[in-house]
Amino acid sequence: VHIAESLRQNVSALEIPHLSSRVDNTRIVTVSIGVATEIPVQNRSPEDLIHLADEQLYASKESGRNRVSARNYS
Repeated sequence: VHIAESLRQNVSALEIPHLSSRVDNTRIVTVSIGVATEIPVQNRSPEDLIHLADEQLYASKESGRNRVSARNYS
């Protein structure tokens, strides 16, 4: 989560123009990141973890974009 948040902040700080954006009023490139972690167990596949990270990515987008959402797969 710390690395993802640092990446998000660094991209925002670049203030790269995104003039065609219809979502963000600031009109700069931003990133939304989904993070998922787990302690490996035999009955879960790598795809399960990827699916959870994808869910968190969409949670970031749905809560306003330009943010990090994270969840531990337990």
